[in-house]
Amino acid sequence: LTASQLMGGQWKNDTSKAGYAWYRSFTPDSVIHRVANIDTKIFHVNDVEILSAYDPKNFEPLMLPVLFESDKAIAYSFKGGVELNVEGHGPMIAEMIADNEVTYENSTLKTSKVLKQGNHVYIEPNTSYRLKSKGKTEVVLFEIK
Repeated sequence: LTASQLMGGQWKNDTSKAGYAWYRSFTPDSVIHRVANIDTKIFHVNDVEILSAYDPKNFEPLMLPVLFESDKAIAYSFKGGVELNVEGHGPMIAEMIADNEVTYENSTLKTSKVLKQGNHVYIEPNTSYRLKSKGKTEVVLFEIK
C-alpha cells in the first residue's frame, strides 16, 4: 500500500503491484509530489529525470514485452529462465523485482554482479551485457532512447 500527494493536494492511497512500471513526461509542465510507503512490505521507487533523448534516430527496441514506451524512454519486462544478450543500446537501469537471483555480466568491462530482489544496476550506453537466471525471476529494464 502506498500513498501519494501532489503539492497542495490531499494524500491518495494506492495499491502497487511488483513489476509495475510507468512513465509520465513533465514536459511542458512540472509536478511537485511525494510518495510514501504505508505498508510493511519493501517498496522501491526510481524517479528519473530525462533531460534529453539519448539517440532516438538509431533506436531499435529489444525483443522483450514492453511495459510502456514514450518519446524518450521504454521499459521492458524480462522474465527469467532464459539468457538475454544486449549490445549497442542506450543507458539502462535493470531492477530485480521478484523471486530468484539474476546474474548481470558486463562483457565490456568483464565484470559481473548478482541481482537479488530490490537490487538494481545502471548500465552505461553501448555496453555489451548478459542477464542470466536459472529459475523464475522478473526484471524491469528501463532504457533511455
